[in-house]
Amino acid sequence: MRHVANRTWLEYLRINAFGRFYRTTLGPFSEGLNIVYGANEAGKSTVSAFVKGVLFGWEDARGRGMKNTYKPAELERSGTLIFHNSAVDEPLELTRVRNADGLSFAGQDAEDIVADIDKDTFATVFAINSESLQGLNRTAEVTSHLLTAGSGTQVSPAEALDELDARIAGYTSRAASADRSLARVKDRLEENRLAMAEARKVADALKAQDCELAELEADRVLLNEQLAAANAEVERLTAAEASLVHIDGRIAQAQESLDRLASEKILLAGEGRSYADVPPVQEVGKTRARVFELMEQRAAAQAKVQHAQERFEDVSSAYVEAKGAKTYQGAALERRRATRKTVVQAAVAVVCAAAAVAFALLWSRHGETLPLVMAAITAAAALGCAVAAALSAQAVFGGRPADGGQGRMDEAYQRLDQERSKLMAATEALDRFDADVAEELNAMGLEGAYGSLQQAQFMVEGSYQAERQRESYDRRVALHQESLEQVAEALTAERARRAEVLADVGLSDDATLAEVDAALVAAAAQRDGIAAALDESALRYGELKERLAAGAGDTALEELKIQRAQLNCLYEDLAGDLARDLIARRMLVQAVRIWERESQPEVYARASELMALMTDGAWTGVHMGQGGTLTVSDAAGVRREPHLLSLGTRQQLYLALRIALLECAGNVGASVPVLADDILVHFDDARRTGAIKALEELSRTRQVILFTCHKEIVSAVRSQAARSTLIEL
Repeated sequence: MRHVANRTWLEYLRINAFGRFYRTTLGPFSEGLNIVYGANEAGKSTVSAFVKGVLFGWEDARGRGMKNTYKPAELERSGTLIFHNSAVDEPLELTRVRNADGLSFAGQDAEDIVADIDKDTFATVFAINSESLQGLNRTAEVTSHLLTAGSGTQVSPAEALDELDARIAGYTSRAASADRSLARVKDRLEENRLAMAEARKVADALKAQDCELAELEADRVLLNEQLAAANAEVERLTAAEASLVHIDGRIAQAQESLDRLASEKILLAGEGRSYADVPPVQEVGKTRARVFELMEQRAAAQAKVQHAQERFEDVSSAYVEAKGAKTYQGAALERRRATRKTVVQAAVAVVCAAAAVAFALLWSRHGETLPLVMAAITAAAALGCAVAAALSAQAVFGGRPADGGQGRMDEAYQRLDQERSKLMAATEALDRFDADVAEELNAMGLEGAYGSLQQAQFMVEGSYQAERQRESYDRRVALHQESLEQVAEALTAERARRAEVLADVGLSDDATLAEVDAALVAAAAQRDGIAAALDESALRYGELKERLAAGAGDTALEELKIQRAQLNCLYEDLAGDLARDLIARRMLVQAVRIWERESQPEVYARASELMALMTDGAWTGVHMGQGGTLTVSDAAGVRREPHLLSLGTRQQLYLALRIALLECAGNVGASVPVLADDILVHFDDARRTGAIKALEELSRTRQVILFTCHKEIVSAVRSQAARSTLIEL
């Protein structure tokens, strides 16, 4: 017995206008077993019809005679079903006003309440009343309604099968209203034949031919039936052959893929051995990152050396330039001094010469005063010479002495010495770094790099790429193995489908396509033989008709001939329709049997338990035979068909089947209530108690609403199901 943690159930009915109810609220209903009690005409049937109407639409009175549709005068039928879900806080509401507008929903996932159930399934399984239990008194009808109600098709296969059975039965009906009855047409043909025989009394020779014609008609019916069966067999073998062609093709493809994958597996194994040739590096990812880090550090150290070298070269050039400038400035100074000396000497000479000339002139003019004049001139000359000598010394040695560029040269040399020291320090740091790198590379297991970071990078990259390739190889091996397993599973599945197809046509699992073709040829030959016999029969039939026509000389006989031709055409049309309906019925029967084969063991096992519970062990088993015959067995193992049971026992059987189907139907219509309208009235006290227990067990997984107008039933339910809820109208 399954238990549902979070259930959705109908809690309130809000009837705005429906039947005798107007602005009425009923509830609250519980999630388990509920009893709606009321006297006759209190509105129990109205409430039940309201629930069904909101869920699946209001009943339409058109074409339904005096059916009660519960439509109030001058008002639209409308109302709401309010559901409760233990997992959510808000109520779930389903509201209907007009059928054309459909259902309106309020609340999260309210649409799911009716998403997996239709009107027919609800009417067949969820809406139970005493009348429906009494009406299902034929085994085939019970089987079809109970075991195909949840098939999921728009029209129940059982209903379609019932319709086909009705049509097929109509072909053999002799009722006067059966206008598509082969039996009636045959009767009319027989009447026509007798009338023609009566009209040809004068032609006794034609009577034998007329009898032969009647025999041919019977043979043609039989041959048509045989031809329909042969055609069905040919179609079945043809479909099987076509399926085998596709299946064998898929098997061949799967086998080819399997062989190819096996070859690829060998190649992959060889490829995997090649990755073993690359020596691995421990913690290759970490080592690779460290090598890159060392290369960046060495590049930085190398850049420092390069920068120091460039600075040293620049300073060396400046020193050479300062040294050359100093030599040039000394030579220029000497040249300037010699020039100044020559000028001073020339000036002294000029002064002395001027003094001599002045002395001569004075001597010629002032003879006696010459000593005084000479003294003055001599003093003046001496003064001029002194001045000239001072000027010469100033010219030659005067001014601030020049160093000739020595200070600039010294400064350049000092900078050159500084840059030389920096270059040596950078070079020594690079050498120490290279030595440390060599030791670290050896410690990392990269002795083969011989201290070269480029060689170490090459080795690490090789190992890194090899590891990536090995990982890629491992993934490809895993994917290849997965593909291999999938192809093997597909091959096994196709072989199983092949065996199933062969079993359906009665051949062994290892039958070849040629054997299927041979069976098809044999079936086609049998069909062709039947068709040939039918053609011969038709030919003879035509000959007889012509002969009979030749003997018909009056209008009555002509009219009978026309009538017979019309009846024959009608008969052939009906025979063709019958053949098609028989094929359709066989397909439907097969579909229903497949459904029954899958679901009926659980349903009938549970129905047996419920039957034993309701009858206190008097009846312990519910069975469905190979021919679709429903039987029930007692404690002694004796089986009975339903029509041999009492009314109460038969209703208990059908109720057990309904409850079993509801319990075994999974979550189909899980939130929709089961409506049971006075179904316990024909049960005695003991079996009523068992039925209440069965309903109480059903209410553990589905909400059950039991309608009754009997107080003793209310008392019995309340005493047997303590957690039941009573709603009084």
